[in-house]
Amino acid sequence: AHFAAAGLDEIVQYQKARASADLRKSVQKKLAEMIETEEPIKEMIVTVKEEREKVGLSEHEVIVMVFNTVMNANEWSKKDDLVAEQALKHLRTYQPLFSSLCTTGRSQLTLLVRMQEYCYDNIVFMKAFQKIVIFFYKGDLLSEEVILKWFK
Repeated sequence: AHFAAAGLDEIVQYQKARASADLRKSVQKKLAEMIETEEPIKEMIVTVKEEREKVGLSEHEVIVMVFNTVMNANEWSKKDDLVAEQALKHLRTYQPLFSSLCTTGRSQLTLLVRMQEYCYDNIVFMKAFQKIVIFFYKGDLLSEEVILKWFK
């Protein structure tokens, strides 16, 4: 309030953004620990939803954070042909978590774009991208409309 009253709105915005980033990191760290200790998926869902409410994150922000955390929690093979199978097995484990957090078209599209970026950033996943999209589509995580919108 003091900075805003003094006309220093940039400082106020910076502090809010920094606090939000710290809270996101805290949620991500908590989820990473739960994955590492192999907590039940139901516990992860409850925790992430509670933290999302507490922190005030949108669904599409949370789904990117969850995807990044889940993908970073695994050691991946360096062989292209093994990575696709390994990724599908890993994602199958966490599909209920994704499904519970990805209920809007926007969050589905955000997830799809993030998956694409991840696969491009990690070149061994290039062949896996199509299989992951099909897997999430068949699991009703991604709708046909979202995939078509992304494709265009």
